[in-house]
Amino acid sequence: MPRSQYIHDQLDHRFRQLRLLTIGDSDENSEVDLKKKFRCTIETYYVDEGDGVGPVLPAYVALSYCWGEEFPKRTIEINGEDFEVGENLHHFLCHTRATGIHPWDERETCIWIDQICVDQSNNKEKSYFVGFMSTIFSNATSVLSWLGNDPNSEQAARDFNAKKSVSALIHLLRNPYFSRMWIIQEVLLAQEVQVLCGRIWISFAEMQQCMTRNSQVELSVENASASLLWDYHKNQQTRNLAQCVERYHRNICKLPQDKVYALQGLVRAEERLNVDYDESVALTCVRAMRSIYRTISTSTGYREEREVPGLVAVFIFLADSMGYPSATRQHLYELTTWIPYHGFEKWFEGALILLRKSGDHPVIKHLETEIKELRL
Repeated sequence: MPRSQYIHDQLDHRFRQLRLLTIGDSDENSEVDLKKKFRCTIETYYVDEGDGVGPVLPAYVALSYCWGEEFPKRTIEINGEDFEVGENLHHFLCHTRATGIHPWDERETCIWIDQICVDQSNNKEKSYFVGFMSTIFSNATSVLSWLGNDPNSEQAARDFNAKKSVSALIHLLRNPYFSRMWIIQEVLLAQEVQVLCGRIWISFAEMQQCMTRNSQVELSVENASASLLWDYHKNQQTRNLAQCVERYHRNICKLPQDKVYALQGLVRAEERLNVDYDESVALTCVRAMRSIYRTISTSTGYREEREVPGLVAVFIFLADSMGYPSATRQHLYELTTWIPYHGFEKWFEGALILLRKSGDHPVIKHLETEIKELRL
């Protein structure tokens, strides 16, 4: 007889609630067994003490990782019922069964994992949690960055721990994990980051220290990886959406909207967008441009003429990363000839009109009506 499938209980959005997994006792001397079914429990907690009638949020850690390919799926057991997860997450869970999720502090047994703790079939809930990410990752006692179980990477992790090897660090920073969009805020919002590669743990702070002492590292890895290390533990008040787009627009995500949504936890409150996965990609892009424009038009740091080319580049980076065709981006460059005669504001207006008329992009047709609210 088929086993029942785990289905998420509906959250009460009158309160801030969070689902957490509890993983059973681990045996650090055990082997990693990918065939043995992984079992855990899940419970809903209240983030704010005094809300509701359920349990108050305990200490927990949060997982940062690559989802990987959608298939094949692996089956785990949650509260006695089956639940399917991606292969990379399944590998992590099986490794934690052998090593523990936080072996240096046995008191912490709860973990937040988006693929399990968020109902991925519910767009409304997904939108809610994207806006809640900054709270989830900043309140976690630590963030666990899972780089996978590749044997060569595990050896590089050993070498880095043993002798702070520069070549080992470069190898680790070339891991696909560091090319993902979502991991940026997950790492930068963390109180502490511990990296797990196979069965080897590394301190992210030590990775940062090694890079700052060796210029070879920054020259040998993608700019986004280096920026992530430089930005680690930087004051959040120094970030705005334009800077984040400029630094991280090349990072990869599945949905175009996430080029913006994945950065929301990093930027100042006045620049954050309401997260809505039911709206068009085009409207998300335009709302992001509007947010950036509002910031730069009131920021003294961006009024100087020498800053304008950088701002134009940021808008083009955004259009590029959200899927606008190369012809449209080229026209945006050509429109910069307006700036010396008409000013940046007219360039921005012209850019919006151009985007509205870019009918060769599959989502631009939505801009015909949506762009009206953005008239200057």
